[in-house]
Amino acid sequence: YNEYKSYLRMVHSDKTEGKPNNESSRKTKQSKSDAEEKEQDHFALNLSWCFGLNKEVGVLNVSPDDSKKLLLYTSGHTGVLYDFQNNTQTFLQGHVNNISCIAVSENKRWLAMGDTGKDSMLSIWDTTTATPIRYIFNVGGVLALDVSHDARYVAIITSNNVFKVWDWTHETDDPIHKEELESGQQLQLVFNPHSSFELMSISADEVVFYHFNEEKLTVHIPDLPEKDFNRNIGNFSGCAFMPNSSEALTTSRDGTVTVFSRFQKAENEAIKRVTKIVVLTDEPLTTVIQYDKSLMAVGSTDGSVRFYDEQLRLKNWYHSFHAGSILSVSFAGGAAKDIVSFEVDATVPTESNLEATPFRICDFVVCTEQSIVCHVPSYTDKVEEILHEHNDEIKAIAAHPTSHLVALGSYCGLLKIWDYKNKKVVFKRAFGMGREITALAYDHIGEF
Repeated sequence: YNEYKSYLRMVHSDKTEGKPNNESSRKTKQSKSDAEEKEQDHFALNLSWCFGLNKEVGVLNVSPDDSKKLLLYTSGHTGVLYDFQNNTQTFLQGHVNNISCIAVSENKRWLAMGDTGKDSMLSIWDTTTATPIRYIFNVGGVLALDVSHDARYVAIITSNNVFKVWDWTHETDDPIHKEELESGQQLQLVFNPHSSFELMSISADEVVFYHFNEEKLTVHIPDLPEKDFNRNIGNFSGCAFMPNSSEALTTSRDGTVTVFSRFQKAENEAIKRVTKIVVLTDEPLTTVIQYDKSLMAVGSTDGSVRFYDEQLRLKNWYHSFHAGSILSVSFAGGAAKDIVSFEVDATVPTESNLEATPFRICDFVVCTEQSIVCHVPSYTDKVEEILHEHNDEIKAIAAHPTSHLVALGSYCGLLKIWDYKNKKVVFKRAFGMGREITALAYDHIGEF
């Protein structure tokens, strides 16, 4: 409260201070204002800032290298490119429905977004200029989406459980392949980082593999032989391809991973079968992603991110997020070996081996169940909280009577006060679940 009152005093003192009387300065400001008005006068409303994010869609680290700090997340039907180093937002607009899926190419330049609902659309963007490159209309709703590592192909699973893949560099809106799936509704879809012609997807209890070329699409749903392994197989939460091999794996809510390998005499990589089940932890696993074609990053409900090699040997783990269950993990572009600022010192994390070799990894971000986004800089185990948003309905809003402040309260018990002019959080407090905020009001002078 004392910090909040100090901030108010600072704001009021700024208002009462004398303004510069330099005539040229006033003319410069006026010319800028006129230019901005002229540029925006054909819009009824212009979006200037987005408060909040959709945690279910996840957060992508779209930084092309270690020199930039750029995130992509969604807020309703708008994509938000957030430069958290300079505290600026760029908006990707055009969707009429809430955005349901996002994916980015390996070089972090080409971004795909899809939505569900009437007149659903798939859009392709250039993140370097924040401009739309391609729109594909009436795609049937997008429930799962990914972009190939070479950025040539975009694939989706529709609301009607139809698989579609486009070569989006061609002008036609028709997919090169589509197939109605004879399986449960697929929830996640990923390309193989080693091959742009191979994909996999999962539902709660099924796995589907895909392989295509210009003439043919092969779809294979392998059996899950529970009797052979004497345990249940399913309750899947994530999927990815293994580094440096033809294997793929799924993570499960029971803390295990199921590994799939190709049949030796199979016609293509889509024909796989279950070869082993490995228990990684007692905690339910929530997500998995391949990093730098050498490691697997696995998130869990205990708020940890663990790294494994291609033989599923633990290399390192981060457990200091203290932000709830991990929903998504995303890495910056570029390989760890390309980071030139690296210096070996006592703060660099080490691998879990006798040699304790330095654990070299690019910076990454995680999004959690509590709508908290954390950043881990390259070659450190430091955790920086970037965003802490409401993860439930906002039921109370109050504007300060004299200052550019607005207070937001939600059913999750989070209270935040924003300086909407300077785009920063002035104060926040999490009262916790069971202490829902249903009403807010300032007193007549804004002190309380």
